[in-house]
Amino acid sequence: MRKGCTLLAIILILLLTLSACQKTPDAPAVTNKKDGKLEEAILSKDTPAETLEPEADWQEQLTSSDDKVTININAVVEMPEVAEIPVVSCAPHYFTLEEVKNAIGLFYGDATLYDSSLSDPEWLESEIIKEKADLEYLKRNGEYPEEEGEEGQRVVASNLEEEILRLEDMIAQLEADYQAVSGEPSVIEEIELEEPDDGGGESIIVRDGQTPPMEFYTVNYKEINLAAMEYEVMGSDISSSKPLEISEQLDITTSREEAERKALEAASACGISECEIVSAGKMQVDGQASYVFTLGRLIGGIPSISIYDYEGTQAFGADGGEYREPWNQENIRVVVNDKGVVGFLWEYPPEILNVLNENVAIISYDEIKEIAKSQLQRSQTADEFELSQNSGKTIEINRIVLNMMRVAKEDSMDSYYYLPVWDFLGPTVVYSAEESEGEGIPLTSGKSFLTINAIDGSIIDRGLGY
Repeated sequence: MRKGCTLLAIILILLLTLSACQKTPDAPAVTNKKDGKLEEAILSKDTPAETLEPEADWQEQLTSSDDKVTININAVVEMPEVAEIPVVSCAPHYFTLEEVKNAIGLFYGDATLYDSSLSDPEWLESEIIKEKADLEYLKRNGEYPEEEGEEGQRVVASNLEEEILRLEDMIAQLEADYQAVSGEPSVIEEIELEEPDDGGGESIIVRDGQTPPMEFYTVNYKEINLAAMEYEVMGSDISSSKPLEISEQLDITTSREEAERKALEAASACGISECEIVSAGKMQVDGQASYVFTLGRLIGGIPSISIYDYEGTQAFGADGGEYREPWNQENIRVVVNDKGVVGFLWEYPPEILNVLNENVAIISYDEIKEIAKSQLQRSQTADEFELSQNSGKTIEINRIVLNMMRVAKEDSMDSYYYLPVWDFLGPTVVYSAEESEGEGIPLTSGKSFLTINAIDGSIIDRGLGY
């Protein structure tokens, strides 16, 4: 009972992903598994100057190979202003106690902190009532009661005595937790990363005495490649932010420029020294308008952008090849309003190891463009349900970005590269219904429809990480 709700939700979502996967495209995608040839290409040097000067935009309409999907490309081509493109090696980083103490000191100063790992009293009280009712039913009938809405779904205890003892112990722990949160809050005397008795990684969850409180948690869970650190107003949700227009300023005292500076300073103070703001949003935090900035780590001056929606595998080990627990891409977000930094999220940080190549050779943009045309036409499909509900499907691509991506190394379970990739991004997927008079219905945003390795032209599955 000593896990915060936010922490439990993150781990639960990751574990549930094991059984959830996306439809495999009809056409097979080429991956970077080329008998070690990528490793050879990574060591080739000297990027030709012309490859760093692609055309300013790409305007073209394509049709999928099955003639069921229209692909509208009206995209600005974004290339960072750098003379060299590096490749670096990296590995998962897990937060040290020193880093945790540093972050807590940055956000809270000398404020008194309290244990925030116990659940709220209302939830604990409802669980106690439920578990006691289950215990009495189990003693009388040798099985659990039927779940509401699950007719015939009763669970019979294989060992009744052991199950009764387990429930009694659980109720005792729930009651102890209820007493703890119903009385005076427990003051944190010393910051420690603790691992629960039932495993699940080490963590700490604290809060201050404000109303509503500011809550901070850190978790290191090596079995699922998870390291995360978050500071937020309890009950807020960074993912609820809405996009901010390029020149939009919020109606608060803090200017957008000042908020950006504070966001970068907070990231640097927490140990992310080389990064830049790659997107901006807005949200309400405790009734106050707030800026939400997404930051990208800079590798040789080139950002690693956060992409949350993509075409690719949505399950662990679902490619049927070698088993590898995916290591999600780094995610850094900072929330700023007139009170200062009121939100900070840092997930899946890397340990940067060695520069493998200071200036890797990449293939020309013209070659990338031809690969993209072929792959988009092969991979974009509409299933029978989509076609039965709508008269067609249209893919919109409005950004083509050269950025750095963390890619898994072949034949290694814990080694990775940051290398250059091209992402083909679109704001919407549009389904055209006859009744809509061609206007279409926007369904998703911020999606990468294709990721191409800039070094060898292979297709990268962002869901698998290679």
